[in-house]
Amino acid sequence: MPAFWTLALVLFAGTACSAFSISNRIVGGEPTTIDRYPSIVQVDFRGFFSGTWGQSCAGSILNSVYVLSAAHCFAG
Repeated sequence: MPAFWTLALVLFAGTACSAFSISNRIVGGEPTTIDRYPSIVQVDFRGFFSGTWGQSCAGSILNSVYVLSAAHCFAG
């Protein structure tokens, strides 16, 4: 049982220490509108267990069927 509480404490501490502010992630960026870059898309994913949506990667629209994105954006 002490091993469980030790593991729980380590996981909690790691989560608490990894908090970050999204506003600090892009340095020197500037706001834009969807009209300025109409060929760029955001690739989203839905968590299998959580059911919540999150951003995975970006992509470029090639035509009405295909979007080009990096291989690391997708599992498998």
